[in-house]
Amino acid sequence: MGKTIPRCLQELDLRKSVVGLATGAGAIYLLYKAIKAGIQCHPPLCSNSPICIARLAIERERHGRDSGEIRKLFNSLECKQDTYAKSMILHSITRCVYLLEAEASACTIDDISLVGEMLDDNDNSVKIQALNALKAFSGIRKFRFKIQEHSIKVLELISTIWDMELHVAGLRLLNNLPLPDYVHPQLRRVMSSLMEIMQSDCILAQVQAIRLLSYLAQKNDLLYDILNCQVHSNFLNLLQSSQPGNLLLEVLVFAERLSEGRKASHYRAVKWHYNEQSLHEALFGDESRLADRLLSLVIHPEEDVQIQACKVIVSLQCPQDLGSRSSICRPTCRPSHSYFKDGDTVQEPSATQAMAFTRALATMLALLTGVQPHVFSETSEYKKTGAGDQGLSPQANGDRCVHHNQCFSDCCLIDLERRGAFCTSKSRMGMECLPQTRGTLNFVCPCRIGLSCHSKEPMCPRRCQMI
Repeated sequence: MGKTIPRCLQELDLRKSVVGLATGAGAIYLLYKAIKAGIQCHPPLCSNSPICIARLAIERERHGRDSGEIRKLFNSLECKQDTYAKSMILHSITRCVYLLEAEASACTIDDISLVGEMLDDNDNSVKIQALNALKAFSGIRKFRFKIQEHSIKVLELISTIWDMELHVAGLRLLNNLPLPDYVHPQLRRVMSSLMEIMQSDCILAQVQAIRLLSYLAQKNDLLYDILNCQVHSNFLNLLQSSQPGNLLLEVLVFAERLSEGRKASHYRAVKWHYNEQSLHEALFGDESRLADRLLSLVIHPEEDVQIQACKVIVSLQCPQDLGSRSSICRPTCRPSHSYFKDGDTVQEPSATQAMAFTRALATMLALLTGVQPHVFSETSEYKKTGAGDQGLSPQANGDRCVHHNQCFSDCCLIDLERRGAFCTSKSRMGMECLPQTRGTLNFVCPCRIGLSCHSKEPMCPRRCQMI
């Protein structure tokens, strides 16, 4: 009996060893198969990663066959999904539209309607992804008319939900669509919201809001609603030189279009009344500091901002017919023509506005000609000599100008009112005489009024007699 027990134990140990060996071998084999399958297999076609979608686009270009990825995503969107799943599906649809344009063009109007229904979702992230998807589809012409039907809903979302990401997505969509006339009543209702977004702290939302308002400023029936919209007292901070260049450029374009619109004959034919804190008063009112802001932007480091600031100055200084044809203000351009009040009545600019715009125009001409401008101030020599009190320029007594190296003309200059104030020029601008910016009077070459040119250098474009 004592001999059989050790023998049974030996047999049991042998069985355990065999089972352990078989289990280990099986585990090693399964691990090998898993590693081999992981190395050889490709990611599934339904993957939502950007790399997979890009691979689908490359395979389509190479083999010329549809991947069916967009259709799979729309089928998934039709099923009941949670908030996160819907957001990710819409995000993947947006990527596919940009990368698989041919497949996106094969989508139907029902697909666009399905995406539009997501705008009614309770979660803001789903709304944002739906707006991005509609923005992607708006690049395909046949879907634009259908997407326009959601414009009123998009405006409602922008005006009722204060979410900057949603504002950016919605405004980008609206800026990519031609807005139909039936949307204008809704635009009037949300105008104050657009102004608030424009004065917010989010640069992306500000740029998109100003871009939309610049487009709407060209609509005759919306111009007054924009100009009469209430703004903050520090609205002109948007034109500070410390602002980003892209924001400054959009604000300047907006100001130029407003200036051009309010000078149109059909707009001046109506007697308009503006609120004290309206956009019109902030930009074009008697107490506006717009001229000082423009003066600082004329010397902005970015060239596009400089050019656009000069365009705004010209638009404010010149009548519409002259401002649209020339890039600089001619001597025949009178500053008072750009300040319209009620109806056809011309409102003369205040002394502060006139001096500020004169400084801005002088700086603009200096940048164009390469000559340092000289504008007299209250403490200048012009004031000290008493000439400023008499309304005379320093050379009005017939003597040659002592500041002859600061004139802005091809030839000699003359005071039209005093007939005898000559000075020699040192710079040229094309073949046209430019206005003298020093003082408050306008100057032109004497050859323009039949007198002999007194320039000692043969620079006069009219080949006048030299003495």
